[in-house]
Amino acid sequence: MTVQGSDELINEHPRIDFGRRQLHRVIRGDYRANHGWGDPYVFATPPKSPMKGYCTALLRGHVSVLRLDAEGGLELVGYDYCRGPLPREERIERVAERLTGDFWLVIRTRMSLRLSPRTYVRFRDGRIVEDQSEWRKEWGADRAAPPGPRTVSMHVVTPSASREFVVEPRQHVTIGPARPAMLVVPKADIPAKFRLFALIGGVYHLNVLKGMVGQVRLEDGVFELDALEGRAKKASRRGVHFHRVALWDYSEGEVNVRNHTFHFFMQPARVVQRSWTAVMRSVALWIVLAVVVVLASVAYLMLR
Repeated sequence: MTVQGSDELINEHPRIDFGRRQLHRVIRGDYRANHGWGDPYVFATPPKSPMKGYCTALLRGHVSVLRLDAEGGLELVGYDYCRGPLPREERIERVAERLTGDFWLVIRTRMSLRLSPRTYVRFRDGRIVEDQSEWRKEWGADRAAPPGPRTVSMHVVTPSASREFVVEPRQHVTIGPARPAMLVVPKADIPAKFRLFALIGGVYHLNVLKGMVGQVRLEDGVFELDALEGRAKKASRRGVHFHRVALWDYSEGEVNVRNHTFHFFMQPARVVQRSWTAVMRSVALWIVLAVVVVLASVAYLMLR
């Protein structure tokens, strides 16, 4: 599925900085409800969405444009509809609705679609709470940790088709200017079949070449790729030098190579372990079925 566009937040507040995080929705009530998505804030003026489904990157047909003013109030400016190359003034439907009561803004970084950390920005009586100790943060790991033994799979979202694929079976993920590299960046000044993600001892590692930019979430925080040299190990392969850092079971991030951005995230999954009793029961069942088929065949031939 094509990566969906997020809503737009215009920040005019002089003391609030959301950084690279984007607005995903406005919610009310307990932010932990509905798998961390809470109850949606219902605007008094709903969108018309005349072009719903027209744009594959915006299946809902519109983007909600909100503005955080200098006094901390939040306003629904209007709805920006997906209408191709039309000027913004012709795309947007003006609403100018002030949001009231207690609610939360859910914002996330431009990382993976599933496990990127959610920040819940608290609003009280229609005003933002500037004390960030009252905000809440939830990582994808907090929602996705399966009980018992688990395996970790690598998921990559490609920029060309905006599609997610699972690296299965678990193996090195290579990048290069042409096939047979798994991730292709045409005319990129990188070695052929460079192991961007190396599987070493059952653990994925990120290999960073000079010039690669982006960010990665490790167990102790989110880091820019160009700031990893101090904590990553120097490595080389076939005369190519790079920095290597081990990924966590819940690592995620983005790597930009020649304006091609690859999003990735690790997905733990529970390992279903079958007991020897269950295995032997299955084998015995297949043996019985095979004997029945053989006896039926012999009986059929004798009757003829």
